[in-house]
Amino acid sequence: MPVTLPEIMSDDLAPGANVSLVNPLQLTASEAEKALTPSQKKFNTLLRQIEKSRRTLGLWHENIAGYRKAHAEILTPLQTDLQAGHRRWAFALDAALTQKGWTRTEREFLRELICDAAADLLEGNGDDPELEDLFSRHAEVDFATQKREQALEMKKMAEAITGFELGEDDGIESESDLFQRLKQGFEARDDAQTAEQTAPPARRRKPTAAQQHSSAARPKRSRPRNRCARSTASWQAPCTQTASPTPSSAKRRPR
Repeated sequence: MPVTLPEIMSDDLAPGANVSLVNPLQLTASEAEKALTPSQKKFNTLLRQIEKSRRTLGLWHENIAGYRKAHAEILTPLQTDLQAGHRRWAFALDAALTQKGWTRTEREFLRELICDAAADLLEGNGDDPELEDLFSRHAEVDFATQKREQALEMKKMAEAITGFELGEDDGIESESDLFQRLKQGFEARDDAQTAEQTAPPARRRKPTAAQQHSSAARPKRSRPRNRCARSTASWQAPCTQTASPTPSSAKRRPR
């Protein structure tokens, strides 16, 4: 359905206003008008912003295919070569560590480099028995145990931050298991909030017969009478309080 100007600017244009459209909704002042109104100027500014954003979005969509092609043809092979070189470097350090002449500090430093390299490759590429064996030979624990310990430490931090009770430690072997527990916790909290917001207000229960009888048998408290309450006989007379005489108002005794 085509959009016409009166449908867009019906609230801003005065009756009988003479305007023209440019490409195709741009407003321009006619000869009878000196200038556009503030609302019409704002409308033209928004049109220009929309057109600029549309051109930017079109260029972005045009470059998506080229980016994906370059990623597959250039970046992916480079990443594969880099990971292969990283893997060879880790095993080269392991071979160099068997040589004599290293001090104790140098050996500990080489073992840390081997463990870091093997852990990065395992986390990025998944299972690799040779890398897992390399990690286990130079670390205090195997790679699976280290991942579980790290996940349990993150579990404690997540519980302290979110306030969730993430359950027992059994079943949390990696960060993926922990993130699944967190996801369940957020979903449960959202469901509870939604149920609380959509629940109808609680109805007030009707008192039972025993409660009504107890309320009726309870003696009613009488309202305290005002100290200057009017009597029944003189209810039309004004109620006044007798003020005690003060030294200033007392009559002076004749000398």
